[in-house]
Amino acid sequence: MKYSYADLSGLIVDKHCFPLETLGGEIRALLIPVKVFSGIFADLRERYGKSVWAIAYHQGKSLGELVAKYVLKRFPVPSKELIEVLAQIYSAYGWGRMEIVAPNRVIIRDNFEVEGYGRVDESVCHFTRGVLSGGILAVWGEECEIIETSCKAKGDKYCEFISVRRR
Repeated sequence: MKYSYADLSGLIVDKHCFPLETLGGEIRALLIPVKVFSGIFADLRERYGKSVWAIAYHQGKSLGELVAKYVLKRFPVPSKELIEVLAQIYSAYGWGRMEIVAPNRVIIRDNFEVEGYGRVDESVCHFTRGVLSGGILAVWGEECEIIETSCKAKGDKYCEFISVRRR
């Protein structure tokens, strides 16, 4: 095992694991501070209006579908177990602490997406809605609308999402 000592006392820098990879080494990952990533969405919203949220949703959906398809391909497990694994991956990525509380309801504590905002009057977790939508599409093959029913950026205790089947 490779290791090295810190050049600056107390500063840990991984000098040996480039590139950073995820999902069995098949996908190169990027480590980016939460405030920067969520700040991108907040800044785009400020500059260009709510239409930017469609882009955030679409990008999240693409990622959610990609990750779910990868896990499903490598580890074919029953849907309920797969959903729990995907929730663990969401948390492992540092995005928030996801808890599935019902088949169509998810709570995320400390969701990264709210960090770029101050207190706002509307839900802001559109990337996360997309991630959830893409995951559901990959696992069950169904298009679902994901509705954020509470959002920490609005002052709620946590972010909560429900899925509704599209007819």
